[in-house]
Amino acid sequence: MNILKSAVIVSAMLCGAATAAAENKEVGMVPFDGKQEYSQWIYDANAKGVFTRAGAIDDKTLVIRSDKAGMDQHGLVVKRIDATPFLGKRVRLKVDFKPTDVKQSVIVFFNAQKQLENERKTLAWDSTWVEPIRGTSDWQSKEMVLQVPEEASFLALGAGLAGPGKVEIGTVDIHEVPMTVAVTDKEYLVKLYDNGEYKKFLAEIENADMGDPKSLRYAEVMLWRYSALRELGKEDVAGKRLEEIRKIIADSDWQAANQSIWAAFLESEVLYYSGKLSEEQYIRTVAALDFPTEKAEKSAMKGVYRSIGFHKRLNGDIAGAKKAYAKAASREWGKDRDYTTVDRRLEEMEKALVAMEQN
Repeated sequence: MNILKSAVIVSAMLCGAATAAAENKEVGMVPFDGKQEYSQWIYDANAKGVFTRAGAIDDKTLVIRSDKAGMDQHGLVVKRIDATPFLGKRVRLKVDFKPTDVKQSVIVFFNAQKQLENERKTLAWDSTWVEPIRGTSDWQSKEMVLQVPEEASFLALGAGLAGPGKVEIGTVDIHEVPMTVAVTDKEYLVKLYDNGEYKKFLAEIENADMGDPKSLRYAEVMLWRYSALRELGKEDVAGKRLEEIRKIIADSDWQAANQSIWAAFLESEVLYYSGKLSEEQYIRTVAALDFPTEKAEKSAMKGVYRSIGFHKRLNGDIAGAKKAYAKAASREWGKDRDYTTVDRRLEEMEKALVAMEQN
């Protein structure tokens, strides 16, 4: 059977309301007040009384609005579905939305998770937190594609608003797509890289949608490509790629379009690799960023020491790399972190130092 004819598994229809209807809905807007279940959806906000909503996600257009939300506050709708029909398959989420004066971001997220005894482990994910959608526009769509791991228990998806502004949520649709469709999973490519599958990693990037050259994702993927090229010993090509990235993020249009903490974090990494920041300056620059949560700050600092280890290792400073990897592998960044890669690199550096001493 044709995969595209049989692929539609779940379709939550929300759109179709005219502008006048949307305006009428706003008259009856009610506050988000903790977690509230509606149909198969959960309405949720991390700040009581800050966001209001009108309409229902399964009934025409849902409107979410806030005039006073902080940049780290959000109101959204969330759904979890059984992952069984999707295991080992490539799945696309499509969300239609219309933003008005959005200051932080429209929220769209999609992930695959495994249910453990006392926690859930995220196996694959994509989110507009990484690529904020701001401002005002007519209706548009956001698509996210995940390769669903065989061990996944469920898929989670959601849409809403972070910070001040208004968003109308329209059609939400999730269906299977051919394996030739590139994933947007923020960790799928990184996992290939972490597993040392550099050639496959670079091949996947050739098919990946890198997005708008002014977007944060574009610069991120370019930086991953640089790292993989260095791992394969292609120093000349890698150097050219790094210079391209440096020019991109130095451009005033890119700077204007990327005002987030994560853009500043990426910029500091590029400047460190380029020799524009010393190791100490790199650490201080990231540590000084105003991260929204302690968890986010710890995640960033773990990444800093991992990047320093990578840079020193490929520049031949094995002792320095070991020290940086030891810092990245320490559990001070949180017990829930994935330390697999830095633990392995630390072990490799320790063995390399022993071998050097023996010779």
